[in-house]
Amino acid sequence: MPIMMLQKHGVWGFTKNVALELAKDNIWINAVAPGDILTPGTALLRSQGKETLTERNPDPTKFDVPMGRMGVPDDIGKVVLFLASDMSSYMTGSQIVVDGGMLLK
Repeated sequence: MPIMMLQKHGVWGFTKNVALELAKDNIWINAVAPGDILTPGTALLRSQGKETLTERNPDPTKFDVPMGRMGVPDDIGKVVLFLASDMSSYMTGSQIVVDGGMLLK
C-alpha cells in the first residue's frame, strides 16, 4: 500500500474515533480526502518547458485520472462548504474522497 494511502487511512481512522467521542456533544467530525488539485504549485511541477497547465487548458493525456482532468480548488471548496453547512447535519465520522475517480482504479 502506498504511503499516501496509509496517511489518508490514518486520517480516516482518527476522524472516526474523534467523531465517535464527540457525537454525544452534537459535534460533527468529517474528513475530505483530496486527489491531485491544480494549483499554481502543482501546475509548476507538472509543466515542462514552456508548456503550462491551467484549469481551462489541461492536457488530458498528462492525467491518469478517470475524469480526465485534475481537480481545481473549487472542487474541494464545494465539499467543504457542504460539510460546514446544515445539509450535513446527520453526518459524522465520514470521509469524502474528491479525487476524480483515482481510488476506483
